[in-house]
Amino acid sequence: MKARGSVYSFSRAPTGRAQCRVCKRLVGKGEVRLVTFACVSAWPMPRRSTSFVRHVECVTPGFANAVLKVHGVAENVPVVGSLSAGEVVRAREVLTVVGHKRSLKLKSISPSNGSHLPNLSDR
Repeated sequence: MKARGSVYSFSRAPTGRAQCRVCKRLVGKGEVRLVTFACVSAWPMPRRSTSFVRHVECVTPGFANAVLKVHGVAENVPVVGSLSAGEVVRAREVLTVVGHKRSLKLKSISPSNGSHLPNLSDR
């Protein structure tokens, strides 16, 4: 049996005990976070799963693209619990912008545009 892929959600940290996967700082109680729910073992039964958290500000381009690959667009990433409309918009905006930066970098080094080097003029 194949392990199920990861799923993602935005939520508010219920405690201040979880550590961000990127910066290693604690995600403070009440902070908005992005949660990865991963199935680590599909066999033997029972299935084992775990969750990883990161600050919204710590989203990397590669991670943003993984989330967008699963959910399509940032608006489809579920919100668990109660976040204000402004918090949801900001979190989804960060995910979209960071993912978009990665796709722009990939386009700039793609061989289809005749260059194998990034465009240095936009730095």
